[in-house]
Amino acid sequence: MELFCYNSAMAKKIEILDSTLRDGSQGEGISYSVQDKIHIVQALDELGIKYIEAGNPGSNPKDMEFFQKARELKLSTSKIVAFGSTRRKDIACSEDSNLQSLLSAETEDVVIFGKTWDFQATEILHATLEENLDMIRDTCAYLKKQGRNVIFDAEHFFTGYSANADYAMKALQAAVDGGASVLSLCETKGGCMLDDCARITRAVTERFADKVTVGIHTHNDSGLAVANSLVAVQNGATHVQGVLLGFGERTGNANLVSCVHLAEKGGIDEIHFDVTNGIYVRNISFGPQTVADVQKIASVPVDIHLELDNTLDMIDLYGPLHPGCITVQADSTPHPLMTFRKIHSFGARVGFALNPSISPSQYEYCLPYIDELLIMSVEPGFGGQRFAEHTFKKIDVIVACSRRS
Repeated sequence: MELFCYNSAMAKKIEILDSTLRDGSQGEGISYSVQDKIHIVQALDELGIKYIEAGNPGSNPKDMEFFQKARELKLSTSKIVAFGSTRRKDIACSEDSNLQSLLSAETEDVVIFGKTWDFQATEILHATLEENLDMIRDTCAYLKKQGRNVIFDAEHFFTGYSANADYAMKALQAAVDGGASVLSLCETKGGCMLDDCARITRAVTERFADKVTVGIHTHNDSGLAVANSLVAVQNGATHVQGVLLGFGERTGNANLVSCVHLAEKGGIDEIHFDVTNGIYVRNISFGPQTVADVQKIASVPVDIHLELDNTLDMIDLYGPLHPGCITVQADSTPHPLMTFRKIHSFGARVGFALNPSISPSQYEYCLPYIDELLIMSVEPGFGGQRFAEHTFKKIDVIVACSRRS
């Protein structure tokens, strides 16, 4: 069953690469065992994710052991991807130990990251600008010749484009000339604003989308990883990289669950996220059990917003995993007090989403159990904060939002 499907015959298909096992593993306090990684792969495969970026086989013995064991897995829909970098300066691809480790993983698809910011090429790699382009082109061509499908991660692309657009584009062209099939634009710093993301992605898709797939890979330092991913899709990207639950290096990556959910909730038409087996379209997860499995393995608290009729059943699934806050819509449960008590019994915070059209007085008996209030306004500029403060003075945290109908 496909999670995110529109009736339009012109729907744009968006492929997903999940990096829970690579970028996600860089999150604070996260350390997967080989068996953990196997279990996450199986969960993501059941979900129907196209690509699972599983790590760098040349970085440590544990990752190499994983790739050896992964060959025995019988996956239904997913393809395991190995991750590595372009060849080192002044070394042939055939003599580069990291590239040889990448090949030894025996995956059909590989992700290669390379420098697209001129500053990084000269100051980090200590290479000339032309040498860096050669490294990108040679690496992609070598891996292509070895029978691999190459996904090129254009590291620091948005920063590099802003500093020297001509050179950043030359770096992408070098990857294409070498045979890369995907150009993934990496917003590595996590500070790109939405308008800039849209403008730069559009410039790339206008030049390259007829030759290769253009993708997006965002970080969340400014809280815009999901928003920038969706903006990139709206401007022609058809490949989205992220982490199922958003955790990862520094403040994390694009939360893939949110990308799919918000695209559907926000009415972004003619987009089809290619996930084959997700079943809870109205919940923020692709498939609740899959999210629960990954969250349990990673031991990462995640805030959850419930909108399903079977709210109590969903809390049974998520509550014991100790999310930061479980938010419930006012009209999603016929027994709010029972629901709130159950959330608190797991040690989680209670969030309550209330539409101003609903009289708040009918929920006053629930006040001792509500920690956070979300006012869902149907008019832009609605004074949700003032309304909330006047109505529920006893609540610790008040969150107001304005939403167009």
